[in-house]
Amino acid sequence: MLTIYLHRSQEALLEALREVFPDLEEAAHSAYPSCTTYHAYLSEEDQGRRQKGWLAAHSVLFVDTERVRERRARVFLRHASLAPEEDAPLALSFARVENDPDFHRVTISSRQHQATLYLSAAWTGREHTPFHLWLGAIYVVREKEALVVYCFDAAGRMDHEIYRLPTADEMTRWLLERRYLQIYSLTPTPGVEGLYLRLHEDGLPEMLRVDT
Repeated sequence: MLTIYLHRSQEALLEALREVFPDLEEAAHSAYPSCTTYHAYLSEEDQGRRQKGWLAAHSVLFVDTERVRERRARVFLRHASLAPEEDAPLALSFARVENDPDFHRVTISSRQHQATLYLSAAWTGREHTPFHLWLGAIYVVREKEALVVYCFDAAGRMDHEIYRLPTADEMTRWLLERRYLQIYSLTPTPGVEGLYLRLHEDGLPEMLRVDT
C-alpha cells in the first residue's frame, strides 16, 4: 500500500497517475498543506518497481506503508529475545496474511524457540520522533528578494543556509526534485514557506539515528 502526496503544482499528472494506479483513491483528509493525499495498492515485483519508478521520475512523493510497518516491527524487536537466557539476535520474517496489504505476519525465531505475531490494520508501531531527527528536515522562509532554505542542528534549532532561489515556482521544483514534503505552512494560504522533511525514493522516510 502506498500513500501518495500529489503537490498542487502536479495536478496535471493526476490522469496519468490513475493509469499507473487504477485503484487510486483520494484520502478523506490530507494533513499536508500543499498536497492532496491518495492511497493505492502497490503491485507485486517488477510491476511494483515500475510504479515506484514512475513516481520517482515525476517527483511525486509517496510513503510505502508496508515497508514502514516492517521497519517499525524490526526496530521494536531488535533487542528482544524469546527467553531470558538468550542473547543472540532473533531471525525475523515479515509477510502479508492472505495477500492483505493491511494485515501482516511477523515470525521471530531463535535457536530454541519460535513465535508468530499478527499485525492488524490498526497496528502502527508509530515512531514519535522530533523533527530535528529527520535527516534532511529543512525550513523555507522568504528573505528580501529570495526564498531561503535552512537546515536544523542536533538540538532542533534552525542552523545555516543551504540554498536560495528567487521564485516560488523554482523553489517548489527544487523541493520536489529532492523529495521534500511540506509538513507545516507558514502562510494562511498555500505557499512554499514552511517546514519540510525528506522522503526516500523507495517510499521510506529518511531518518537519522532513530532506526540505527
